Amino acid sequence: MFGDFDKDGITNIDEFRKKTNPKISDKIGGKEEGGSNIMYYISIIIVLGLVTFFVLRKIKRRKKNVLTNIDAASVNIDPSLRDYIVNTRKLGFKDSDIEDELIKNGWNKNDVENAIRNLK
Repeated sequence: MFGDFDKDGITNIDEFRKKTNPKISDKIGGKEEGGSNIMYYISIIIVLGLVTFFVLRKIKRRKKNVLTNIDAASVNIDPSLRDYIVNTRKLGFKDSDIEDELIKNGWNKNDVENAIRNLK
């Protein structure tokens, strides 16, 4: 009586009530589905995937930049000077005491200051 223009098993009057297009089949894989709902969910999944991708990419770049800056600063520090500073800090000595002791033992003041500043 009401017809089924798109032959999807849903009458045109039912499609009008559901606000779906009676000229486009609402059957997907043999089941009745609202076509607009599926597109909505697919769009959300795509957007969430893209947001996740870009956020993770930004985090990865930020970590890489931090590591590069630390490595670049510590490359110019004499390994024995670096080890001494790191180990005496672990023992609880203040940077000013470490600096005084190193300079007293013949280390260049600029090298010591640079090492202490860059190893924080």
